[in-house]
Amino acid sequence: MEKLLELKNVSYSYQDGKEKNKILDHASYSFEKGKIYAVVGASGSGKTTTLSLASGLDKPDEGRVLFKGKDIQEIGLNKYRREDISIVFQSYNLIYYMNALENVMSALEIAGIKRKDKKEYCLSILEQLGLSKDECKRDIRQLSGGQQQSCLLYTSPSPRDRQKSR
Repeated sequence: MEKLLELKNVSYSYQDGKEKNKILDHASYSFEKGKIYAVVGASGSGKTTTLSLASGLDKPDEGRVLFKGKDIQEIGLNKYRREDISIVFQSYNLIYYMNALENVMSALEIAGIKRKDKKEYCLSILEQLGLSKDECKRDIRQLSGGQQQSCLLYTSPSPRDRQKSR
């Protein structure tokens, strides 16, 4: 099987006052294309840190993160996050002063997806995810957790959507 993502000898620590806390110490993981993985462990064992490093949200102190054999820092972290991965956060990370429709439209802008029918397209996506037109225009904080999660699912447009816009 093809290795899609690898963390090679990755170390990561953070400073807490005068104390340096090492979270990962020369950890190595590899993830093969077509397989499903679960990252499990005790609280504080480095699960979220591992995911943050794998997704390019943070950089390791030592070691490398490889996507399809290439270091993600060489790819460019912004490019990697924009074109190669999608992240579903524990918290929804929606922009609270925007409604659902505006959050999704903003994601298309950030991803560089150009569409003449952007508003109608985004409404269509949100309706497919179960939101009514009224709910799409409602204050994001007035939506249920599940509805907010539906909005989040489309704030990282797929590579297929990116291709269509080119």
